Amino acid sequence: QIGLESEPGKGSTFWFTIWPEKWLQQEDTPQRDLRGARVLIAAVSSEDRKMLTKQALSWEMLPNEAENEKQVLEMLHNGAQWGEQYDLLVIDARATGIDAFDLSRTIKANQSIASVRVVVIATPNYLAHGRAMGETGISASLAKPVRPSRLYDCLIDVMKNERVVEFQTPPSLRAA
Repeated sequence: QIGLESEPGKGSTFWFTIWPEKWLQQEDTPQRDLRGARVLIAAVSSEDRKMLTKQALSWEMLPNEAENEKQVLEMLHNGAQWGEQYDLLVIDARATGIDAFDLSRTIKANQSIASVRVVVIATPNYLAHGRAMGETGISASLAKPVRPSRLYDCLIDVMKNERVVEFQTPPSLRAA
């Protein structure tokens, strides 16, 4: 209901009535969560790994950490060997750290671990150098800084097999 009460010289009062329980019904809303998803978090920086792991735990995911390409590949192979494949690989990439593009190509070329969905978080400059992301098998890329809510939405989309690419080429790297 919506209403208006007005009295000349005194002002107007607008009013409305809402029934929030209708809005809170979740029958029509698909459940969006990452609970139980196995995620491997790869970053050279222990601080970055711990931050992403803490976030994954808050979403009730099952995270593990790797600090370099060799560890990533070992952990992915071990998971596949024991029937506990990873759903997601989140790489916090830096120019002096893990090469997300080469690592993703290596993963996608290996049948036993190719099903892992790769998400890259990096600076716009780093992402701009990997223009052919589709060729590398990367499912999503996010430019730093990334808000937890944006990362969450991205991981949900990737789990639904939707490609997410979010970055702008910096002016210094654009063709003249």
